[in-house]
Amino acid sequence: MAGKAIKETEVKMEKLPEKMKQARLALQMNQTQLADKVGVTQRSITDYERGAAIPRSSTIRKLAAALNVTYTYLTDDQCEDPHEGANREDIIENARSKFGSRYAGQLNKMLDDSVASFAGGDVPAEDMDLFMEAFMNAIALGKERARKKFTPKSIQDQWEDK
Repeated sequence: MAGKAIKETEVKMEKLPEKMKQARLALQMNQTQLADKVGVTQRSITDYERGAAIPRSSTIRKLAAALNVTYTYLTDDQCEDPHEGANREDIIENARSKFGSRYAGQLNKMLDDSVASFAGGDVPAEDMDLFMEAFMNAIALGKERARKKFTPKSIQDQWEDK
C-alpha cells in the first residue's frame, strides 16, 4: 500500500490533494509521469489526488521535488506559496543526506525553536535565510567534529577509502 487510508481524525492536510493536482497540471504532467518520477504507482497518485490515501512523509518529499514545490506547501493547509521555506527545506534535506533522518529531525526542531525567537518582529526573508544557513553550518561542523572525535580510526579510514 503506497499510503495509508484516511481516518476521520487524521485529516490534517486537507488541501494536499488539491495542491498536488494543481502543481501537476501546472507542469503539464499526467499522473503516470508523476508516479514514475516519485517511484509509486499511478493508482497511488490517483488515490492521493482524490484524498482516498495520504502519502508517507518520505513520499511527500519526493512529490514536492517532482512538482517543484516545497514540502511545507503540500503539508500546511495555511501555506499558499509553493516555494515557502525552500531554503530551509534544502538545508534539512542536505542534513538528512549527510547525517540521516534522525539528525534532520533534530535540526528541524532546533530551527523551529531558534526561529521562534524572531516571533513578534518582522525579519526580512533574506536575513532569515542567512540565519538558517549559518545555523545549519554551525551544527554540521559540530556534528562532523564529533563524528571524527568519537569514531574509531579504523572506521574513519574506511570512509576515506570510499
